[in-house]
Amino acid sequence: MVELHGADSTPADVHDASAGKRSRIGIVLFVAYLAFYAGYVLLNAFAPATIERTQLFGVNLAVNYGLALIAVAFALAVAYDLICRSLDARPPARTEDRG
Repeated sequence: MVELHGADSTPADVHDASAGKRSRIGIVLFVAYLAFYAGYVLLNAFAPATIERTQLFGVNLAVNYGLALIAVAFALAVAYDLICRSLDARPPARTEDRG
């Protein structure tokens, strides 16, 4: 049976060193997506005539915006993964004792 708990291939010191960076990147990407989603909600709430207009491929803006929300979420997830992998691939910073 394969052990899944604690079966991490990356050393713990690499995780600890880049955890803060990964967290900040995740928060920035989340805020970017939240702003995009807020635009969708605000359009639905305050400009229903705009959201009902037929746009691309004969469907209304609501459908196109909804599909864009899905595509942007996927793109941000891929971007986050690539960024985090590049952070974990870097060698940890050396700390020298100056005594």
